[in-house]
Amino acid sequence: MQKKLSIIKYSNTQEFKIRKYIKGDELSILKLDRFVETHKWNRRNLKNWFWKYKGKNSSGKSKVYVCEYKKKIIATFATIPLEYIFNKKKVTFSNSIAMIVHPKYQDKGIIKYLGDKLLSDTQSSSKLVFGYPNERSHRLHKIFFDYQDCFKQKLFELNVKRNQLKNDSNFISLKKINKFSSVHSKIFKKNIAKFKIQKIRDSSYLNWRYIDRPDIEYLCHNIYLKNKFLGYVIFKLYQKEKNLYGHIIDFYLDTKSQNIYDETIMASTYFLTKLKVDYVSCWCNGDLLFAKSLKKINFKVVSSRPFICKIFDKKYKKKITAKDWFFTMGDSLEVY
Repeated sequence: MQKKLSIIKYSNTQEFKIRKYIKGDELSILKLDRFVETHKWNRRNLKNWFWKYKGKNSSGKSKVYVCEYKKKIIATFATIPLEYIFNKKKVTFSNSIAMIVHPKYQDKGIIKYLGDKLLSDTQSSSKLVFGYPNERSHRLHKIFFDYQDCFKQKLFELNVKRNQLKNDSNFISLKKINKFSSVHSKIFKKNIAKFKIQKIRDSSYLNWRYIDRPDIEYLCHNIYLKNKFLGYVIFKLYQKEKNLYGHIIDFYLDTKSQNIYDETIMASTYFLTKLKVDYVSCWCNGDLLFAKSLKKINFKVVSSRPFICKIFDKKYKKKITAKDWFFTMGDSLEVY
């Protein structure tokens, strides 16, 4: 039986106070974060915090709110603006992340008041806010903030030991990227109409997301068909207990050919097997050609997590489906 949530009577006094982040809060926020989130994957540190909230995100300024009790930060919640294309038009959405409450104050409704302040502020500059919460957080988002379930974000995985791969492509090659440039912006502009909803993947965003990030080393590669530039693929290695995982973090191709997709996915997967990975995994949402290629080499759906939205602008209601939104691991600023 689920525990019933109670709402405390809240007053914004000198003891209990909800406010925006101010310089210097980050150390207390990280201390709270590490106390609550004890998972090994929690890589949040000071460098990561400043990159995420104060870095060169061309989409705008992040919004971070905290709740203080007796001048001590006991809860935090944040949104990060991200520029998207929706039906060929540029819009701003926000990713809601880092909903954290000290265990002593959980199930008291503090997050309700904190979230109301944050989301009211976010609404002024975003058409909608989205997230991909864990089970507990999923429930809170729906009960307190009227988020709606949009679709299940599926995790595709290939067991390398059970599927011996070889690089069958004589045409696809991968070349390392040191910095994203105008050629990457151009290929995105050329494919604006490819998906109904997609993150704007120009060079400014790609450099902030993958090159500037200080706590993770991404393996960024251009994709070539013989000598023709086709797009890019981004990998990350992750050690989980005894197994090494190779994540296909992001993948963008300028083609409508299923055969070219097949060869590129094969070449990308083979690249990771040469790095001795045990599993290859990725998110694949909205790109049907990508999904078909994964299934051909025996990728399986091994899990899923809810993808939820709170829609501020009524024009976007009932328009968001799994097949419309191109979404990869790279669209997640927290998990990958």
